Amino acid sequence: MPILSRLFATKIRYTATALIYNSAYSIASFIPIIASYLLQKYQSPLILGIFFVISIILAFISIIAVQNRKNFY
Repeated sequence: MPILSRLFATKIRYTATALIYNSAYSIASFIPIIASYLLQKYQSPLILGIFFVISIILAFISIIAVQNRKNFY
């Protein structure tokens, strides 16, 4: 979490970090529903692997984007 705290000014740091944290859990709560839908539609467990690989790639892209940010507070 040190990266998240450095992304925001001290005045809004707690609120921004809490918003990001809770938003991530809200979005992640839909993953079982999406996985069930994909499994039912395509009838192959391979699609779940593809779904999770895409999720991991998006996570790495966001990590790289945050680390390349030059304006840390």
